[in-house]
Amino acid sequence: MALQDSLPIATPEGYFVSREHQRIAEIIQDYDPSLHLVFIPPANRDHNDLNEKPFAVAHIQPDGKAYIAFFSDTCDERILERLFRNDTHKRDVLSDIQASEAAHEAVKLYEQMELEGIQQDIAATLIKSPLHTFSLNGKKLQL
Repeated sequence: MALQDSLPIATPEGYFVSREHQRIAEIIQDYDPSLHLVFIPPANRDHNDLNEKPFAVAHIQPDGKAYIAFFSDTCDERILERLFRNDTHKRDVLSDIQASEAAHEAVKLYEQMELEGIQQDIAATLIKSPLHTFSLNGKKLQL
């Protein structure tokens, strides 16, 4: 790591941020110019709420109004990951839902196949056995 990467960078608001903060902010701006990474000074955090997180991604609307999209404890690639994952305009949400449903169905099918396999094993055991009475899950079976 070069010396310049470890030096803090002054913001227009008079705060110092890390080089990583600046990189993340630049990536966010390249991704969507209406989004901004902001540092929330301790004095401006809402201490009555659970929202004492120092970083946030703010969305500036075309009319100039702003709102916080989400808060973060850390300023690293997890902010970008969350931003990309939650961007419904640039992501195919339907595909995500279909993938989720397909995963759920796969698990369900696997459980069904496993149950059928157990049932086949029980049937094979009953057929091969010379016994005429069996106890299975607390129930007596008589052939």
